[in-house]
Amino acid sequence: MTKRIEWLLFLAAAGTADAASLTVTNTNDAGAGSLRQAIISANATTAAATIGFNVSQSGVVSISLQSPLPALSQPVVIDGLSQSGGSGPR
Repeated sequence: MTKRIEWLLFLAAAGTADAASLTVTNTNDAGAGSLRQAIISANATTAAATIGFNVSQSGVVSISLQSPLPALSQPVVIDGLSQSGGSGPR
């Protein structure tokens, strides 16, 4: 079953000033630049992390997942509003 995530503000947990910064650069289900890889990388850090978005695609950007994303094991902020054209409350 394919799940679809549209760019929204997702807050999993608040980060700290020493947070790692990771960027999603494509809509692939896995691999370098994917949301899945950013979560895997965030889970591998010892500090809180922020995942931002910089996907070079116009219009509504969606990720079609082939399987559930990994559970978050560290404090992580997933900031969908960092994507160019993102809007909503901060």
